[in-house]
Amino acid sequence: MKSIEGLTMNGKQDLSKVSVLLVEDEAFMRRLIQRMLEDLGVGEIVLAQDGGEAVQYILNNSYAFTLILLDLEMPRVNGFEVLKYLRSAPDVGNHDLPVVILTGHAEKERVVQAVQYGIHGYLVKPVSKADLISKINRAMTKPPIDASHLK
Repeated sequence: MKSIEGLTMNGKQDLSKVSVLLVEDEAFMRRLIQRMLEDLGVGEIVLAQDGGEAVQYILNNSYAFTLILLDLEMPRVNGFEVLKYLRSAPDVGNHDLPVVILTGHAEKERVVQAVQYGIHGYLVKPVSKADLISKINRAMTKPPIDASHLK
């Protein structure tokens, strides 16, 4: 598991070395979260509009993501399909890459389903900057969510 390097003088995490793949089909939400990530000082932000595009970025060895923010509900290739691929495909280099899911629904069943794929957190849209940084910090420093705690 990778960890975020360094703290700033005010105690906040230094996210300048963090590379995030943001996968969100809604342009407004994608731009909003991108701005939050920029404000938090994230070093690299790569945007994908759907799961198919996300898989292509994951396979492209020129990107070394430290975190994926992944919407569950997308056309064509949804977030669950991306998670399944990320965790099991032999051509993926890092099966343990931290993932925080984005969802418009706080339905327990959907979260439990995503937890089965080893997610590190989830955010219910609309996302606040405070929640976003909290989930990023948790994802980068803790193991995946334990499904037994959700049942």
